[in-house]
Amino acid sequence: MKKEFKEKFPSWVNEDGDYTVCMSDDLDSLVSASLLKQIKGYEVKHFYDFKNFYSTDKDKRKAIGVDIALEQGMTWDNHVVRISKNDICNPLSANPNVIENISSSNYTSKYAMSTALLIWSYYGLELPETDEGKLLLLSIDSSYKGHYTGFKKVQNEWLRKLGFEDLIDIQNKYTLKDFANVKKKYDS
Repeated sequence: MKKEFKEKFPSWVNEDGDYTVCMSDDLDSLVSASLLKQIKGYEVKHFYDFKNFYSTDKDKRKAIGVDIALEQGMTWDNHVVRISKNDICNPLSANPNVIENISSSNYTSKYAMSTALLIWSYYGLELPETDEGKLLLLSIDSSYKGHYTGFKKVQNEWLRKLGFEDLIDIQNKYTLKDFANVKKKYDS
């Protein structure tokens, strides 16, 4: 991740606190929670399905939301949460759309890739060695789609901020059909 972008994230992302994770109901949240387990040792203790909150125990440690746009508290997410550019957002949100003041007025400039890719970049994980591994990483939350649907320039800018120029090359090398085939291969 580019240094000047990384410095805009809330400080808690660098702490080694004794936290747990609250994940949501999709693959992006699962992969992101797995990354945080690997990197920080955070255990998944809570689950939110956007209707109900579930907990495995009465754990009193603070939970970090993963791929959930919380109004308060620590969270990693990728959602556009501002309607107006003047809306107040959660200052503890590690969300590029919050950090870069994306709202309905500049919506087409949004970060439209996965939370997992964001975490991968922030903590400096190496990209997969194989093209197939890179295709899979870009398949999470259909991160690749902007490249093929009129948002190539915006998506490439975000990938450069993340320090993932190699993923731009992968998208230039492969087609939408290639991504569909990889998704189909691992969906069964």
